Amino acid sequence: MKLEQFVHQEGDQLQWKINTPQLLKEVANCGLPRECGTLRIPLNMLQSFLAAVATAATRIDDPALNCLMIRMALYDGCLPGHEDYEQIRAYLAKHNKETSK
Repeated sequence: MKLEQFVHQEGDQLQWKINTPQLLKEVANCGLPRECGTLRIPLNMLQSFLAAVATAATRIDDPALNCLMIRMALYDGCLPGHEDYEQIRAYLAKHNKETSK
């Protein structure tokens, strides 16, 4: 794994990135004992809810909100290796500067 999967550097500041869908998947599939399988349902509900939030955020198109959605990997293309990753990374760099003023 590369550091850029977890951290976005903006000038001299580091900002954490969270691959939220993968985190929820790993908790549901690997992080729970078998007797806690009922927790998968609320985790799946949370993932669906976050997907709906991300969809609404694209309609609102607020740069600060988009940066949060990107850092939580709730938009397609937010992870290294995706064809749109560099474009999204440039958006994040540009708008993090604007929203931090």
